[in-house]
Amino acid sequence: MKKTISEFIVSFLEVQGAKEVFLVTGGAIAYVVDAFSGKKNIKIVFDEDYKKPLKVYADKRPAVTLAADPA
Repeated sequence: MKKTISEFIVSFLEVQGAKEVFLVTGGAIAYVVDAFSGKKNIKIVFDEDYKKPLKVYADKRPAVTLAADPA
């Protein structure tokens, strides 16, 4: 079975060593959120205020934020 783009994104983040992914949910990102289900090595943080990724960056750890276009 072929990988979806969402599964490719998750696999890429796993290979890069991402430990936390901050998600701002919306309809357009639903497939990416679904692709993270069952992943034990990446912690999903649902964050509506964008402050946690900034703190992680300040701690000099890589941060990933995924968000859907609100329009």
